[in-house]
Amino acid sequence: MKHGLVNPWAKLLLVVNVVTVAAAIAITLQTWTQGRSPYMVFVPGIIVASIYAGTWPALLTIGLSSAISVLFLSRTSGRFDITNPRDAIALAIYLLVSLIVTWVCRSFRQARLAAEAARETS
Repeated sequence: MKHGLVNPWAKLLLVVNVVTVAAAIAITLQTWTQGRSPYMVFVPGIIVASIYAGTWPALLTIGLSSAISVLFLSRTSGRFDITNPRDAIALAIYLLVSLIVTWVCRSFRQARLAAEAARETS
């Protein structure tokens, strides 16, 4: 029995919903964060996309969340401008952490599917 989403449209819908919910949370928290490092609220969405939809949808989630964060949630809201070194470093750290999280979730998903396949054959 295979867990996770199989239909590519369902995977895309999951990514869009995850990014939308995380962006809404980030916008709500923007009063307190004042545009500083808006990226971390997207990490749980990356985990969900990676576990239930796979690696490519997780990478799409990373790309969309990065673009939304830079365009709408950062201090340079409205422009794709990362001239401040602190913002560039925060984005680089977010991308690195997101890729590591995606890799770990991919490993978890593969191990889970292998264990289920082994259980079905025995």
